[in-house]
Amino acid sequence: MQSRLLCLLYLATTSAQSYLDNVLQDGLELLRRGQRQMDLEAFDHRDQLLREYDFIVVGAGTAGCALAARLSENPDWQVLLLEAGGPESYIMDMPILAHYLQLGEMNWKYRTQPSNSYCLAMNNNRCNWPRGKVMG
Repeated sequence: MQSRLLCLLYLATTSAQSYLDNVLQDGLELLRRGQRQMDLEAFDHRDQLLREYDFIVVGAGTAGCALAARLSENPDWQVLLLEAGGPESYIMDMPILAHYLQLGEMNWKYRTQPSNSYCLAMNNNRCNWPRGKVMG
């Protein structure tokens, strides 16, 4: 009985390991294909800049995008939407990887003020306050 149980555990473990390997490989291939697609979608925006705009919206967060979209509904108005970040990455569209974006250049690297009531386990009682340099 014990040998059967050990055999079953071994089979389950190797099966799970094989499954995890496949998931990891598929995930990496998805990232590679997505990045290649993003590279193909890149365009030269310099030719599209105008000398003058009716409205310039600074910050392409949720509110900035909504405001620019509403302003651009008037065909007589030229609207420019500015954002500090660089080109987007395919990783930005994957919520499970959002945590890793906090470490890169797409984050403003804000920190909270020192406090005696929160972030008590952090250096100087200050937490990271992630804010992205991205659209949306």
